[in-house]
Amino acid sequence: MANILVADKDETMRELLDVSLRRTNHDVKMADNGEKTIDMIREESFDLVIIDYSLSALEILQRLRENDDEIPHFMILSAKSTPDSIRECVEAGAKDYVVKPFNLPVLIKRIELLLQIAQKGLSGTQP
Repeated sequence: MANILVADKDETMRELLDVSLRRTNHDVKMADNGEKTIDMIREESFDLVIIDYSLSALEILQRLRENDDEIPHFMILSAKSTPDSIRECVEAGAKDYVVKPFNLPVLIKRIELLLQIAQKGLSGTQP
């Protein structure tokens, strides 16, 4: 069981991921804005943060890095599919980038793979 933070402005998306991840026996916390996301990451240890790009995902990664905070694995969800947006997220430290709309069973498999990588300590590996 992993501790996962889902950060998205869209309540429907948060609920979809919450239900899906709880079915796979994960503990899920949710945030609906960037400040709450940063506060939660600083207060609790997460195995994975799933965050929507529009929630200032890059700024959050940068702020955590600047403060020498422990940074969990990040999976970024986004409607943007340009090579530049994907590259900038990976360069900022995201371990995976998923384009919306996505296939939910495939997303869950990607999450499970990313969690396995995190448990093995293989940072920097892209699933």
